[in-house]
This record gives sequence, C-alpha cells and structure tokens, in this order.
Amino acid sequence: MNIRSIPLQSFDEPVDVCDPTTRTRCQDLAVSCGKGNPSMKLLAPMHLRQSFRVDPEQGAAFVAATDDPNGIHTVGDVVPGAYLWAKVLLGLEVLIPRLEILEIKTRFTSITHYGQNLLSELHYQPQDDGKVGIEVKILRAGEVVSSAVIHGRLRETSGAVDVQRSDVNNQELQRVTAFCRSVGVDPDAYFYKSGETSDFSYPCSFIASLPSGALVRSLNGDGGVLGSLKLSFLADCKRPIVGPGPEVTVQRPRRWRKTFNRIMTAIKEGVVTYLQGSALVASIQA
Repeated sequence: MNIRSIPLQSFDEPVDVCDPTTRTRCQDLAVSCGKGNPSMKLLAPMHLRQSFRVDPEQGAAFVAATDDPNGIHTVGDVVPGAYLWAKVLLGLEVLIPRLEILEIKTRFTSITHYGQNLLSELHYQPQDDGKVGIEVKILRAGEVVSSAVIHGRLRETSGAVDVQRSDVNNQELQRVTAFCRSVGVDPDAYFYKSGETSDFSYPCSFIASLPSGALVRSLNGDGGVLGSLKLSFLADCKRPIVGPGPEVTVQRPRRWRKTFNRIMTAIKEGVVTYLQGSALVASIQA
C-alpha cells in the first residue's frame, strides 16, 4: 500500500532512503511529478539517513523560536537537545504528511557541540492496523548521543488545517517559519505539502520543542542536563496558527534533589490539554 510521498529539495542536507535489510538504496521507489514537484512514492519499510552539522546561527535561531533562554546554546557551543529531535520530527512531517504522532520517548547520552559531524538513522515500520513504529538514533563518530522511539498512526488524509491566511497570527507564523529554517527544512515544504492546499498549522515538531524552553525558564534560565523526555499527545497536535500561541505549563517536584529530578509539563489550548510529558533533568547544582 502506498503510504507516503516524499518531496525532494526540501532539506538543506540530502536524505538517503535505504532498504531496511540490506541498507542499500531502497528498490521499492517510484518517481513521479505533481505540479512540477518531483517526489518519490515508497511501498515498504525503510531506513532514512541524514548527515548534518549544526552551526551556532542555527542553534541561536532555534532557541529564539522556541523561547529557550539557556545561555549554553548562544554564549556557549552546546547544541540544544530539542534541536536534534525537532529536525527528525519535522522531516517526518514533511516526508509523511499523513503521520499523526502519538508519543515520543527520547534519551540523551552525550552532549553535542556546534560544528560536529552528526548522523541520524531512522527505521520506519508501518503496521497493518495503520499504526507506525519509528526507531531513531543520532550518532557522532559512531557513538550514539541520543535515541528515541516514536509511536504514531496514519491519518486518512494529511490532516491539513482549514484556516484562512487572513486569520493566521503573523507573529506566530514568522516564529514557526524561523523554526523550520533553523533545522534546515524549507518552510513551504511544511505549509504546502506536495502542492496540497495550504496548511497553516503548528508542526508537531515545533509543539514538542516548546517544553524544553519552559523547563529552562522554570529553572531561572539555568536549565540543567536533560537525560530523557517523554511526550504524549492526548489529541491530534494539528492546531491552527491563530490566537496567542500554545500555552506551556511546567510542574517542578516539591523537593528539588541534587541529582536527578522529574519535571512534568503540558501544553494547552484554552481548556483543552493536548500534550502531556515528563523530563528527567540532572541538577546543575549537584
């Protein structure tokens, strides 16, 4: 069953599509052109690989878009952990418009720095019931610096949000546009997926990046070392870019330990909570 259409020339760095068993170029590909946009249609499980580097300007643009005041990403040279997974998730949203992300579980095992050569390896496995399992690793010189398991399902359609351009919050739209560019993805590849009707909704990758900055703000800008993060979408994260923007809440533990602390987070739209999660953070006061 054909489950996705992959637009080309939407990424700053090439994306390799590989056979999941032989890791050679995938054979189950067909090239097509729709409205002048070349694409690939894929019929089988796949591996995706992308080599990339993050420069300081990209990191600074990312934390500005996601409102993360931690100075180690601007004055220092540490790549935001949320950046790595935003790049992976936004890529998936562009490559697989029908994908609805249900849960993300990430683990960080090493700090990455600007200018280092990184490699993302993703194994995408569609299931008969429409569910999807995705395993991801981010590597540096063969060492895993972060890993994740993503659970999702395929919608009947792309889930594009029907909102008039005149109703869009321009300030928030500029924020999302800057976010897309910071992770090396053409914003139009998200807003206009393969020539479809415009989709002025928040990318799930953007929504999933917001708790990181909120955690830092709750720690008075100091942050800490993020060990793991789990995010669960209680409702489809496709929300129109209207109004004041997502509301992020953070709940710190009653007693702050000098080792690791679990912090709860949620994102709301009005009275509806559509994302809940928790982060395990190493205290910098240890």
